Amino acid sequence: ERYEIPPDIVDALTGKLLGRQKSATFGALDNMGLDNFANNLQHMQDELDLDPWNKYFTIPTWMNDLIERGALGNKTRVGVYKNVDGSRKVIDIFAGDYRPDIYKVSREVFDIFALKDPLEQFKRLKKGKSSEARFLWEYFRDIFHYCAYHLQEIAFSMEDVDLALKWGFGCKYGPFEIWQLAGWYEVLGLIDEDIKLKSSMALTPLPHWVYEHEKNTSLISKPKEL
Repeated sequence: ERYEIPPDIVDALTGKLLGRQKSATFGALDNMGLDNFANNLQHMQDELDLDPWNKYFTIPTWMNDLIERGALGNKTRVGVYKNVDGSRKVIDIFAGDYRPDIYKVSREVFDIFALKDPLEQFKRLKKGKSSEARFLWEYFRDIFHYCAYHLQEIAFSMEDVDLALKWGFGCKYGPFEIWQLAGWYEVLGLIDEDIKLKSSMALTPLPHWVYEHEKNTSLISKPKEL
């Protein structure tokens, strides 16, 4: 909503482009059921009251409107997406009605992903001129931040988290693999900068272990390419 990026654009940016399943984000929610997603978020908001990201565990107004209309996803044949005469349409979250799903990724994003250096990709996304580029940087930044903050209380190693996301969500690489491939301390500095500028979702500092990670141990193997 902040960047005025519609759901089909989000899915084009967070699906195959990133080595992830075709259903991406909102397509996956339609598969899951918007009502199930809302119930899970409510449970997280109630039980994880000390989580620095707690205030984000809530359904946006436009999605709540879909749920109230009974548009729950694939099980009701209409949700974020719906098929009309063999053509897929997507909800316009600002107008409240459906329009054709006819999105093309911006030239800036294509050019950035054509770069071979993943660290340079992140730097370009962070300073991107388009809302799509900045959205993708923030997408990665907040995933890295969240996983790092919670790692010690939810898993034995970074590899556990990576495998859970790869096996559970069809990701080609896990968040810690991507972070390490791009350069651990370099990406850490980019995240730290945003936290200090109060532009990250949560302002809680990164945990101390991230500053010592590559000095002491390597808990995951680096993939050859992203």
